[in-house]
Amino acid sequence: VYVNKNLLLSRYPGANGVKTGYTTKAGHCLVASARRSGRTLVAVVLHSSDMYTDAQRLLDLGFGAA
Repeated sequence: VYVNKNLLLSRYPGANGVKTGYTTKAGHCLVASARRSGRTLVAVVLHSSDMYTDAQRLLDLGFGAA
């Protein structure tokens, strides 16, 4: 049984991965990807108190550019 804790998969349109994690130096971290209109973007968030919101903001910024 695999359990995916990446809440972005159910919250963010087009989200398709990738990995949550934690290390002592990086704290809570998230590598997130999403695909929209033929474009795939990847966001990486380290040492965040709200990694899902931070990743969502990064993806929004990327999809909003050109």
